[in-house]
Amino acid sequence: MLTVSLPGVKQPRPAREAGVKRQDHAGFTRPPWRVHAGFQQSGRMKLVAIAVLLAAAAPAFAESSTIELAPTCVEIDASLDQLLELERANARILLVRALERAEQLVVETGCTETVTLSHVRDAQTVIVRIKNSRTKRKLTVGLKEDMSEVYDRMVASLLEPVVEESPAEVEAPPLSTEELRRPVPHTMPNVDESPEDTKDLSDSSHWYVMLGFAGQVGGGQALIGGYRRNMGGMALDLGLAWLSTDRDDGNGATSVAVRGRLLRVSSPRSSTSFYWGAGFGLAAVNTDRMSFDTGDDGGGGAQFEVALGWELRRASALRWYIEGGYSKPLFDIGADSAPSAVTAALGVGF
Repeated sequence: MLTVSLPGVKQPRPAREAGVKRQDHAGFTRPPWRVHAGFQQSGRMKLVAIAVLLAAAAPAFAESSTIELAPTCVEIDASLDQLLELERANARILLVRALERAEQLVVETGCTETVTLSHVRDAQTVIVRIKNSRTKRKLTVGLKEDMSEVYDRMVASLLEPVVEESPAEVEAPPLSTEELRRPVPHTMPNVDESPEDTKDLSDSSHWYVMLGFAGQVGGGQALIGGYRRNMGGMALDLGLAWLSTDRDDGNGATSVAVRGRLLRVSSPRSSTSFYWGAGFGLAAVNTDRMSFDTGDDGGGGAQFEVALGWELRRASALRWYIEGGYSKPLFDIGADSAPSAVTAALGVGF
């Protein structure tokens, strides 16, 4: 083909020719709009699938991140605890704070869980016991220990997952040397330095001696001794009593009685307890106060006994008694009934 070039006239490019596409640019031509529509539809499908997966996983995620707190009450076991009332109140406050620091919900009423605390102490140490419905812990610490830290450690151990195969009481790990050297706040009061008996107070026995006053209307003297055996909430008391009573009219009586009494102990595991009871004895009474003959001035027979007392420091080697009693002879002396007597005595048990 012959091409003629004329001045001022541009020749047409091959690409501008109608319906003509250069072969070397054919592969770079934009795809039609329907390709873009398919791509957009695929992207929307992916977004919908992701939204469905997130919606399905949301409940499981919420369930796994939910923490259920059981309303918890805190109690002091008065039947085991040997602290005074003020000491028990302070100990309960410290334990409540320890539970709250462990993110437990502590309430006064409406609880579904109860944490019980008790203390048994001797001359050098305090045995602390904490338990709930699942398990229990015991830790022996010194009298000057920081009880706030002790409760923190025991609460942390108490809240650990329970191993079903070992329901026995678990001993908490001992304090380190550094912890023992820390300054201790006055969370535990001073304790008498007399040696203490750490055996079960509800199953023990001892001898005792009492001195006191005895009388009818006036005054007199009383010397009482015996042996007492504790059996849970009861106690068997076998004793000997010598009473010398005076009356305002100058008359009086002297009596000796061998007696046995059955006593009810109100707090058998506590360091202090009230007790009361009754029993019978064999008594010899003389109103002459000089001899024990069986003439008109004397007699003998059965005697009814009643007692009411308060026992202190029951966990110590020497325990104390404050006791009042009433003795009523069930026999006559001559034409009159044998005189009864009321006693008030202070005693010591060993």
